[in-house]
Amino acid sequence: MSWWGYSLIALLFSPGYSLGSKWALNLRINRTKLLAYIFSGLFLGYLVYNLKDINSLLEKMHDPLFYIWGLVAAIFSLSGNIFHIKGFAKSPNPGYVQAVTITNAVLVLFASAIIFKSPIDWTKFLGIIVSLLGLYLLLVSRSRIGKNDWQFSAIMAMVLYGAMFLVVKQMSNLEFKPEQILLVLLFFASLGFLGMCFVQRIGLKISEAPKIVFIP
Repeated sequence: MSWWGYSLIALLFSPGYSLGSKWALNLRINRTKLLAYIFSGLFLGYLVYNLKDINSLLEKMHDPLFYIWGLVAAIFSLSGNIFHIKGFAKSPNPGYVQAVTITNAVLVLFASAIIFKSPIDWTKFLGIIVSLLGLYLLLVSRSRIGKNDWQFSAIMAMVLYGAMFLVVKQMSNLEFKPEQILLVLLFFASLGFLGMCFVQRIGLKISEAPKIVFIP
């Protein structure tokens, strides 16, 4: 399948994450606990998925770069998701936050041209202009964006996700498979969110959260 085919599939699933997160937050679950649940569940899922090619995974686990780049990607992912969830919690519509964060494509496009020598033709540049115009229309509602506004959280998530995608691209260039990249990223990110719950004394017992929260 071509890259745009995978992109379209990801596009179909992406709204589910936004709507599910907003639904869970409306159930008054702690944001850090929610992220700990999500990332721990994803890690276990990709751990099982990697069993189909366990020999390749074991081989990559002997490479120090697997852990170094995985940790860097996890830091950007963890930070980006914190701001992303904060934006969902504060925004009147999660679609606003999602629309801002996906404009990280502009940052990735320019950075990739510099770092990876990826080409940009005039049609792509036109797409950048349209994206920036859309971003302006989303953020123009207030002349000043404060740290407690959803716009600020969405912009921070956009920048951090962009940095994460560049690291993931670098790992791909080093011939790490997508499922392996996600596994090490989610491993470190899960530890980060579980550690935050411990430091903030946030209980992880199921009884401390509405049972229906596991649906979203």
